[in-house]
Amino acid sequence: MFRDIGEMLILLWRTLAALPLTWRHHRKVFEQLFEIGNASLLMACVLSLFIGGVLALQTGPVLAERGLTGFIGRIVGLSMCRELAPVMMAVLIAGRIGSAMAAEIGSMQVYQEIDALRTMNINPVHYLVLPRLVAITIALPVLVVFS
Repeated sequence: MFRDIGEMLILLWRTLAALPLTWRHHRKVFEQLFEIGNASLLMACVLSLFIGGVLALQTGPVLAERGLTGFIGRIVGLSMCRELAPVMMAVLIAGRIGSAMAAEIGSMQVYQEIDALRTMNINPVHYLVLPRLVAITIALPVLVVFS
């Protein structure tokens, strides 16, 4: 367990150290951004719509008892923007996109594509991990705004 944590920290360190080299693989960053946005935008909007509806249905009767039904939209909008949307998008990105990326890199390891990159003197961290990390870092706030 501690070995795995150590390996993840080393990978994170290597990835963060390679951030100045992002411009070399800018096409891969844009490809990953397109994949993340294409896979998540519709789901993010639908998820936000349903959770906002449930939140309005739950707060509506409580506010109606106090005669504050005019504030339902403001309260739901504020709570979605401040609290729920960032958490929902983080869970969506971690669950859907994170698992897809892990499966893709795992299958590349099984089919020895990562070894082929090393043979061609291409650093797999710079070519595979860095564009994905930069794309997720850019896509998450954009998805929060759309949700």
